[in-house]
Amino acid sequence: MVSRSPSCSVTRDDVAQACGVSGALVSYAFSEAARDKVKPETRKRIFAAAKELGYRPNFTGRALKTRRSYNIAIVLPERFTESFSLHHLRIFHGICHSINQTDYRPMVFFGVNDKFFNTVRDRRVDGIIVQDFNTDLNYVAKLLHCNLPLVLANVDYPFPLGIAAGWVRSDHEQLVAECMTRMIAHGCRRLAAVSCLPETCQPNLRLNQAFEAQLSTYRTRGVHGVLLNPDHPDWLKRLDACFREGGPATGILVDGTMFIEPIMAAARACGVTLELDRNFFVVESSTAEVGIWVHDSKQIGRRAWAMMNRMLNQEPGTAFEKIPFLLADDEILSHM
Repeated sequence: MVSRSPSCSVTRDDVAQACGVSGALVSYAFSEAARDKVKPETRKRIFAAAKELGYRPNFTGRALKTRRSYNIAIVLPERFTESFSLHHLRIFHGICHSINQTDYRPMVFFGVNDKFFNTVRDRRVDGIIVQDFNTDLNYVAKLLHCNLPLVLANVDYPFPLGIAAGWVRSDHEQLVAECMTRMIAHGCRRLAAVSCLPETCQPNLRLNQAFEAQLSTYRTRGVHGVLLNPDHPDWLKRLDACFREGGPATGILVDGTMFIEPIMAAARACGVTLELDRNFFVVESSTAEVGIWVHDSKQIGRRAWAMMNRMLNQEPGTAFEKIPFLLADDEILSHM
């Protein structure tokens, strides 16, 4: 096969002739929605011929035909202009990396503001992915009026049934259930969860709710527990009381590595030995050491885009997904 000069105009039919297929099949191969109509080996042959000939699909014509902009709005909280944690950066990376494997492009907005709504009114985006952590999601109701596919990443929302909307977040319920099951299996009957106020962010809220829900199922077995807020001025005194009342079988679930040292010090003062993955479980959102539970942040981003892509192509799928936490080891940490 002889490749043409880049200055020559290479058409779809040129690629079709080089491969011995129809022009329609070439179009299907380059279409997100229709590429499954082409056998993988044929699609591979078409792509190879297109690359050698220097063919590029007519993007403007395709956009007009499909009535799509091929832009996806990614809406981030305004505060992200000043502070962006590793957890949220990895979610963002997961979303953008996945989008970049397709013909779509990310269009980033900080806050649900006039610029965002003007862009929506101009039909310059085909869908909206919101990456947030706040408990106040009142603005989501306004987004639903945009009549575009909508996916929330890192938070959830009670969407009505039958609309193109969904959410992806970490599975706090599964994490808490597994940690508490392990603690109880090791003889713990007095449990404590150290977590910031639910108002701080929705992930904190979900973890606190999951802890309370699990406690209610174990109370008939003599298991008791308490939520400790490290922002409270007397939280260390309350922690000390938990150790002294519960004895060496006390189990602790802590959200945030920053609280490990004061908890360990309080335990030593009471003669209590804490062991990771036995009676001491630590959750971290950004960085972690071996033996600590971490969010699968990039996977949250990847699944958010996968859900959006299904909606854009009107394919069936779930309206929400919970992504399991990872127990960090050297292999996991090397890929974070």
